[in-house]
Amino acid sequence: MDLLKKHIPILTVATLAMAFLMFPRNAAAQYFSLGDDPGSTKWMQLETPNYDVIYPVGTDSLAYDYAFNLERYRPLSLWGISTTGKRMPVILHPYNATANGMVMWAPKRMELLTTPDGYAPSAVPWSRHLAMHESRHIGHINNFTGSVFRPFTWIFGQQAGGLFFGLYQNTFMYEGDAVVTETVLSEGGRGREAKFLSYYAAAFDNGDFRNRDRWIVGSYRHYTPDNYAYGYLLGSYIIYLTEDYGYYGKILETIRKRPYIPWVNNYAYKKITGKTKRELHDEAVRLYSETWEQAAAHRPPVTPRRMVAEAPRRYTEYSGGTMGHDGRLYYIKHSLHEPYTLIAMDTTGKERKIIPFSYNTSCLASNPEGSVLYWTETVSDERWSLRESSDIFSYDLKEKRKKRITKGGRFWNVALSDDGKYLAATEYAIDGKYFLVIMDTSCGKTVKRLPLPPRTRFTENAWRGEEIYSLGITDGGMGIWKISFSGEKISAGEENSVPDSSGFSVFLPVEPVNLAEIGVYDGMITYVSDRDGIDNLYGTDVHTGKTSYLLSTPYGMDSYIIDGETGKMYSSQLGTLGYLPYISDIDKSRPAGDTIYRNPITERITGIAMKQIPDSLFNIVPDSSSFRKKRYRKAGHLFNIHSWSPFYFDTDNLRSLSFDAINETGSLGAAVWSQNHLGTAEAMLGYFYKGGRHGGAFKFSYTGLYPVFELDVNFNSRSFIRNHIDFANMETSSAMAGSPRKDPSLQIALSAYVPFTFNYGGWSKGLVPQISAGFTNDRYKITVPLPFGTMTEEHSYLVTLTASLRYYQMRQTPVAAVYPEYGFGAEAGFIGAGNMRKYIGDRLYAYIYGYLPGIENQGIKLSALHVRDIQSRPLSLGGLSLAPRGLAGNAGTLFYPSCGTLATADYAAPVYLGDISIPGILYLKRAVLNPFFDIAFDHSGKAAGGNGTGKRIPARECFSAGADITFEVHIFNLPYSFTVGTRLAYNGGNALSSLPGTDRFYAGFLFGASFE
Repeated sequence: MDLLKKHIPILTVATLAMAFLMFPRNAAAQYFSLGDDPGSTKWMQLETPNYDVIYPVGTDSLAYDYAFNLERYRPLSLWGISTTGKRMPVILHPYNATANGMVMWAPKRMELLTTPDGYAPSAVPWSRHLAMHESRHIGHINNFTGSVFRPFTWIFGQQAGGLFFGLYQNTFMYEGDAVVTETVLSEGGRGREAKFLSYYAAAFDNGDFRNRDRWIVGSYRHYTPDNYAYGYLLGSYIIYLTEDYGYYGKILETIRKRPYIPWVNNYAYKKITGKTKRELHDEAVRLYSETWEQAAAHRPPVTPRRMVAEAPRRYTEYSGGTMGHDGRLYYIKHSLHEPYTLIAMDTTGKERKIIPFSYNTSCLASNPEGSVLYWTETVSDERWSLRESSDIFSYDLKEKRKKRITKGGRFWNVALSDDGKYLAATEYAIDGKYFLVIMDTSCGKTVKRLPLPPRTRFTENAWRGEEIYSLGITDGGMGIWKISFSGEKISAGEENSVPDSSGFSVFLPVEPVNLAEIGVYDGMITYVSDRDGIDNLYGTDVHTGKTSYLLSTPYGMDSYIIDGETGKMYSSQLGTLGYLPYISDIDKSRPAGDTIYRNPITERITGIAMKQIPDSLFNIVPDSSSFRKKRYRKAGHLFNIHSWSPFYFDTDNLRSLSFDAINETGSLGAAVWSQNHLGTAEAMLGYFYKGGRHGGAFKFSYTGLYPVFELDVNFNSRSFIRNHIDFANMETSSAMAGSPRKDPSLQIALSAYVPFTFNYGGWSKGLVPQISAGFTNDRYKITVPLPFGTMTEEHSYLVTLTASLRYYQMRQTPVAAVYPEYGFGAEAGFIGAGNMRKYIGDRLYAYIYGYLPGIENQGIKLSALHVRDIQSRPLSLGGLSLAPRGLAGNAGTLFYPSCGTLATADYAAPVYLGDISIPGILYLKRAVLNPFFDIAFDHSGKAAGGNGTGKRIPARECFSAGADITFEVHIFNLPYSFTVGTRLAYNGGNALSSLPGTDRFYAGFLFGASFE
């Protein structure tokens, strides 16, 4: 090693600083945070008998609606579960454009994204849906906070309940039970939607009877519905079999009383139902298969059809279709191995990719000429992760140009007027109000903004001359409304010319069915409905009100395109390989009956629930006037201690925008954790005793301001280091201080960064500027030669300063792939010292990486990292290893050239293993073979002779060539995946001999876990 270029052992400070630079995600985030609302938001709190509803100022009516429904459905949703729990904070997030809700523990709270789903809604108002579904989850988790688990909550706080909940319940169990709850308590829960279980109907009818594990864990080869659907299929059958709506509460009670029994889940199901889960699965499959077969026999025959596209090898969906000016069909396509893409298809099935597309969009619409496509799409906010917009976009097929028509809007589902001058969309305002909006197509200016009828939400619209027909949702289900502009001038300057909802009339009465894909054809309003048990196409005559079948499919359909010139219809119909495009003739001669199909299984379990739930619970009407409203001060609720531990463990959450893994350490001591209700302030305070040393740690992060701030303090995790660097005698030494009490160490890292995001159009983009500072009290004694002796300087601390700028841009990663289809990222940074600058040089680094597609599902990753010291100083900062992956131990930590480059190449090839399983114990989902080649160059060679006049030493290099072989496994059907495997590498290069402890061959163990 070159003494005069020794990399001083900054240890924790430099390492942590670089971790912040390369992985700028929240380093103190011990527990899950949903994200952050705009920092300028002021908050209110509504106190009800059981909830503290926290919501932004200006959304009072929205908060009262949610509070009312939460109180109303709480006793109904929790019936049959033996524990109800204490008061629960509920945080409303109205700025988001994605519908969701969740109950979380540690800290315990319910978080509700209040903007409803505008693309695939259930036939029930969103606030009711969330109140029914999420309230059930409160009971699920509360079962693991009492009884035998209560002492653990005393010892570990709220995290104990979350831990046991995750260990003893599979996702399909509690999500399926919550879907059962929302189904029996309403006329529009997911269990009543044909589409919810339609893939099972197609699979069973075509002989796809996979084993239970495959339906639960899923597959990268075969499409699998989510655990909500499977959980409902199994849970509904158990109620059907046992005639006991409260069976799941009894299962939880059994688990709670006997948590020590191995495979207690299986024991509980057997005890309560008399059958094993495998037997229940087999019987549920048989019952549903017979039910669907009987239902199909009473539907009209399937309309003759011919597939337009070539049959795919893997599950594929063509959705949101429309016809262009060139006679081609335009679809949004995605599959297990392809991300969302806008494609063009001719009538022979030949496809052409147009542009990347987002997964969260409306169907396509086109102008009358078919030359411009329109759609709405969710767009992320540049800074705040819980603020999104839903904007209108267009794509000109002739000019091949994409345009964003609105910015910062909240619009869903575009429909063009017959002359193409105007477009209609539904608007979901932040405060929970809904509008029908009409815009000038040329500029996106709103010309009318019409409030909707009370307690009604529109989803889609269709123009017919001077009339607009709209699909809508009320408490009773879905229907179609009409508004006429006859005699009115739709023009700029007349916004809100209809001041109320009096202009709307009901065209199709509200019924407990799902409606979608509204359109106009030959004097009829067309729409997809599941009124006969699957999603089929209907048309209702605008003059007579007569409804006819237009298309009958075997398992259901999605979008459709009607060619008015030929009278042909192109429809995306469901099969085991996905929603594929078919061509059919249009037959209007088959009248639709008045009877709505009711699934007998759903009807039976609903009847059972209605008999067993006390009538008094249905009669509860919360008194909204008793709700108490007050300001919610962010500063007063900055800290919320929710969990603690009688020993110390520290989760250094370096999971970043690049999604790296968690590293956990533990020792004797204690720790407490805090996270505020808004999820913007997280903290950890810990004490530890390790190796005869008393120490402590404090972590704090705050995301509620425009920059994210993070502080990490470690006290006495080690003794401080005494470094002696003698330039007179060319010697160096480093030693730990002797006494852990007299010589405690202190490391502090403070960082600030802004995580800008620009996600839309099928791309995830981000820009992350960051600055950070580090401090360590390590001692430095430096001896330098003088003409008449030596001089010694002593420094009692070291300060490091870092700054970086990072940009990334990625396409979606297909389900069956390992890497994104395309993408790249780049980062440049500066590392410097705040003191000792006449001895320590500054350092620059640059990092670039990119992804390219390989063979199907396979991918290529290329990267390069370059570091360079700016000044020629005797000391330089370490912290950026250029070691190839095959270098282990000291070799990996010592390869820190003052000027060097590391280049890497990876080829990830997933390998399908046949979804092998040991039932209920182990499931091998896939293997990934990842050959790699890393090569590093040290360009910091000195000129021979010491005076700089000789030849420069050629660059030294070392390389690793090898492969990672990993297996993705699931154990005990837990909703977590684990990756285990090995790394094998061959090392070479002329620099290898100077790195101690390096072998030519390397073999190491790889392990990872995903809890997402």
